[in-house]
Amino acid sequence: MDAVYMNGSESKLDDWELRYSLRSLEKNYKNLERVWIIGHLPKWAKAVTHIDQGDPYRKNKDANLIAKIVRLGYESSLSEKFIMMSDDHYFLQPSWDSDIKPYYNKDMAEMKKSDFANNKWAQRLWRTKDILEKNGYPQRDYEGHIPYVLEKSKLHTYLNFDYGYDIGYCVFSLYFNTIDTPEIAHINEGKVRAGFYGKFPNTESMIKKIQECRYLNFNDNSFSPEMKEAVEKMFPKKSKYEK
Repeated sequence: MDAVYMNGSESKLDDWELRYSLRSLEKNYKNLERVWIIGHLPKWAKAVTHIDQGDPYRKNKDANLIAKIVRLGYESSLSEKFIMMSDDHYFLQPSWDSDIKPYYNKDMAEMKKSDFANNKWAQRLWRTKDILEKNGYPQRDYEGHIPYVLEKSKLHTYLNFDYGYDIGYCVFSLYFNTIDTPEIAHINEGKVRAGFYGKFPNTESMIKKIQECRYLNFNDNSFSPEMKEAVEKMFPKKSKYEK
């Protein structure tokens, strides 16, 4: 399968995250065909197919992501099934197509609005749950912060929703709940994701999770010097996608 990165503006670290994500992809994803980047293209990138598309939605991050995904549906040379990547997704173990499953975090069907935190992302997830319920769809949270396989022929599902309105809807929960999603699996059923969010992780527990899980993901608040060092030790060799 092809792999596609949705990339926003240049990061503070000269797209360090993308550089090392590409190294992990090349090393550990065994069925890789071509690599695409839609959005910002780093100066050091090479041997990728680039689609130049900006982010017009200033207060709706997920709408920018969905617009990029919808654009991919018009790319005839993109593989029918492709891996949707972000620059903070890292493959930690050798992986084949059959390993990349649509894992979900939780079933939101019984949740009320008061169960969601009062921040923009959580309220976007609530809006997604609400619109899915109103349209008779399942209401699982698929915002797993891991690579997901999407299908070009099913991307039109996004066009049934006004994803650009207000704070929008969550990218993968909107997609997987509105198509015929196979192999439904909870993200805690196996050692799927070493995820770190909100604060610097304990180094010992961080290393243990990295050794056990298939994917690594972290946000800015958890990106410690120890995390950076661990990633650089795992993937010291340049990928063919770097100048």
